[in-house]
Amino acid sequence: MTRFESKFSNREIESIGSNEIYQFLEELTGGHSKATRRLRYSQLKTFFNFIIDQLDLNIKNPCSSAMLSKTFKAPAQSSRKILEKETVDEMIYNARNIRDSLMLELQRDVV
Repeated sequence: MTRFESKFSNREIESIGSNEIYQFLEELTGGHSKATRRLRYSQLKTFFNFIIDQLDLNIKNPCSSAMLSKTFKAPAQSSRKILEKETVDEMIYNARNIRDSLMLELQRDVV
C-alpha cells in the first residue's frame, strides 16, 4: 500500500481508473508468481471496496473491470493423487530407518 500511496496520493479516489490500476499492478508484480499477482490484486480490490464503503462513495470499484479480473484470476487448482493403501504399506515396510517409517505411519493414520 506504500507504493500505491506514493503513486496516487495526490489524486482523488474517484479519478483513478482501471487502466491505471492495471499498469500499477503490472509494475508491482511483473516478475512474481501468479499467486502473488492475484494476492496483490485482491488486496487492492479490497482496499477500494473498503474506501468506497467507508466514504459512502457512489462509484464503481476500478478493480472490478473484466480485464483486471481475467488478468489476475486465481491459478487453477491441481488435483491430488491419493495413493492406494497397499502402496503406502509397502512404503512403510521399505523405509530405511525407524524415523521415516514412523512418519509414514502417522500420516497414514491421519488420512
